Amino acid sequence: MGGSRSRRVLGSRSYKNYSAQMLDTAVDLVNRKIISSLEASKQFLIPRRTIDNKVKKKHPKKPGAQQRLTAAEELDIIKVLTVAADFGSPVSRLELRLIVRTYLNKNNKGHLFKHNLPGKWWVKNFLNRHKEMLTERAVQNIKRVRASTNTDDFENYFENLRKSLDKIPAKNILNYDETNLSDNPGSTKCIFKRKVKYPERIMNTSKGNISIMFAATADGTLLPTYTVYKAEHLWTTWCENGPGKARYNRSKSGWFDSTVFQDWFNSVIIPWADKLDGPKLIIGDNLSSHLNIDIVSKCEERNIRFTFLPPNSTHISQPLDVAFFGPLKRKWRDILTQYKIHNPAEPQINKAHFPMLLKSLLEAIEINSKANICAGFKATGIVPFNPQTILRKIPDYEEQNNYTIDTALLDYLKANRTANPLQKLRNKKLNITPGKSISSQEVQLFMTKKKSKLSRETNRSNINEAQQTFLDLETNLDAEPVIDEPNSKTRPKVTILSEVRFSPYNCAYADLTKMLPQNLKKVDKSYNIFKSESKENLPVIQPEEEFLEYIDYENQMPSTSADNKRLILKKPESCNAKKKIKRDNSDDNSENSDSYSLRDTSEDECFIPSESESCEDFEEQNVQNTVKKCETLRIDSYVLVKFCGPKTNKYYVGKVLDIIDDSGMYVKFMRNRKEEFYWPHIDDISYTVKSDIEIILGIPHEGRRGTLRFDCIDFSKYNVQ
Repeated sequence: MGGSRSRRVLGSRSYKNYSAQMLDTAVDLVNRKIISSLEASKQFLIPRRTIDNKVKKKHPKKPGAQQRLTAAEELDIIKVLTVAADFGSPVSRLELRLIVRTYLNKNNKGHLFKHNLPGKWWVKNFLNRHKEMLTERAVQNIKRVRASTNTDDFENYFENLRKSLDKIPAKNILNYDETNLSDNPGSTKCIFKRKVKYPERIMNTSKGNISIMFAATADGTLLPTYTVYKAEHLWTTWCENGPGKARYNRSKSGWFDSTVFQDWFNSVIIPWADKLDGPKLIIGDNLSSHLNIDIVSKCEERNIRFTFLPPNSTHISQPLDVAFFGPLKRKWRDILTQYKIHNPAEPQINKAHFPMLLKSLLEAIEINSKANICAGFKATGIVPFNPQTILRKIPDYEEQNNYTIDTALLDYLKANRTANPLQKLRNKKLNITPGKSISSQEVQLFMTKKKSKLSRETNRSNINEAQQTFLDLETNLDAEPVIDEPNSKTRPKVTILSEVRFSPYNCAYADLTKMLPQNLKKVDKSYNIFKSESKENLPVIQPEEEFLEYIDYENQMPSTSADNKRLILKKPESCNAKKKIKRDNSDDNSENSDSYSLRDTSEDECFIPSESESCEDFEEQNVQNTVKKCETLRIDSYVLVKFCGPKTNKYYVGKVLDIIDDSGMYVKFMRNRKEEFYWPHIDDISYTVKSDIEIILGIPHEGRRGTLRFDCIDFSKYNVQ
């Protein structure tokens, strides 16, 4: 079962040394009695007994071990292997053996092979018997999104392409695509002495690469190349001794962004289009950085049509990808290997040497470049126009054969190809001293303490319950207020003078002892009205005046004493919807508390216990600060907004969508990735007050894949999210 077979011993019996046609001829002559079996044996050098057995029709089977599976069963296996490969799940030799074992177990044929598993030699002979239908090839891994393209996407693409190709010659059809030339020549087979476990070759390599934009027409013409280095500045030696008419540029990322792509279009495509008459067609991928308003206007002026390939399909629909980049990369590895051998001191490709290497590469592929380019346009069904060349490669195409496959043979594929991702657990940061280790038991203890701490705090579900209670109370405002009396003997009667709201965005607190009348001496400090079981009985009274007086609880009449007055001021809208709830960490049951505190969470107003400040001065100062900070603010402005957290402040970059009034606006927020900002998949729009705006940003620069960056702002000073 997989061991090496014994070799033939010298002097032993010879094996078959004749063809099947020679044997059939000898048997036919003996059957017609033209010659005898002895004469046929001498004439054709075939054993006499073999000829006699064929004449008498003995031993019709082939010599050696017989096939374990029937021809029909092997044909079903071939169909399974073909379908699995068509749908992106090809089978290896080991998986083939396991598939056959699954089939034998389901059909009670496990005795056909030893240990109920076919051996390696069976797989080898199976592939030899069906080498006209099956072959072994190295696979190329593609992403799942690339495999998800279907016939509908390509049918719509070719329908639009048919209209775009109308009356356009091959020389006016152009395909462009960017690729990179890496600094690693890859591995190759070399000669070593036997039993060497770790074959190595001394050669400096790196993970760096250089981006190049190639463009070619359907008649095989290759346009000048456009190279982009990863650097802040461009130097003269990086642009010398290269191919003729080649152009060079640089970018921070080393890839083509919108600015670099526009420069390539103006310097390469526009001169090509100006030399041609009639309509022109450009085919490329649909990256957002490859198109802007300026390019579209120039295309309209020169009668240039743009056609984008279907998303995630360039590996089969991009002409340069299909037939040009493969030979280009193979030749580049040979040139790079020779460069590494002759320049052993260079840790990576010297940019001053790259133009010379690029020139050698284009000269090496010049012989076959025109044929490869034309083959790429033909293989993608563009020139000549033939959608069937691509549609045949898609498994769900209608014209493909309908395979009748035994479902038992597909059980193995279903069990091993079904996605079974691991559960994603919520991660928490561990504040561990640097250099100190931690065990799994200590992590569990940390999580237990974390949960117990969270259980002591007020969770969001309680807040939602309180909000619902307030909505129920709001419908009965005309009803007579009912005072909550948990224990009438020991607890005083308290009347709430303002509307109590449970909002997660309000952080106003007041000292109840300053609000109570002076004749109310004894207050049970351990009683918290917000922990009362009968929240629905809380009295709610809407304030009608800006300044209210305290009520004499004995006479139930408003007090005229100026000392008992309290202020109610309209709350400045500075609490943002993204701010976390400020929680009172003090213990309500502590007997050492000096005050009986009442939390007023009204979204419209907050209590100010101190009478030393004037509310008019406070409002005027707040408005002046807001106007001074936001005097240039307008719609579509980019701003940096501050959100106050319990420990640290966080900053978000956003775009103003609408300004409601002088105090607030709606802002759509972005996400930060290495000081490059992008829009999330789900819009994050929030109401923001102007006092929370830290900086009004300028006009951003568009980067690669639609990202935005603000070069004039140093974000290292802020905790930008």
